[in-house]
Amino acid sequence: MAFMRGQTYLWRDESHLHVWVADGYDEWDQSGWGEHAKDTGTASGVNLPMEVMDEYVVMRFAQLLQEGGVEQAIARALARHEGNFGCAALKECAPAIQRVL
Repeated sequence: MAFMRGQTYLWRDESHLHVWVADGYDEWDQSGWGEHAKDTGTASGVNLPMEVMDEYVVMRFAQLLQEGGVEQAIARALARHEGNFGCAALKECAPAIQRVL
């Protein structure tokens, strides 16, 4: 299930969120972690357990609430990611979220 497609591609399987970024090279291979990982030849994109992502999402949502940025984030997501599964859910739930705000 894709959430975002394009230069930043986020999709999930049964248990993980996968993050691929077309221009996302951040010199990981120069880090202390990268010194060990590059020897395996398998370092690639990132996949995070969905439970970890769920925890991050609710913490980030709380920050957006404090900053007053929820409505702007909803508008950007709906404008940029229409047609993706996660955006369809947001489009359906956005009016209820905005009512609660």
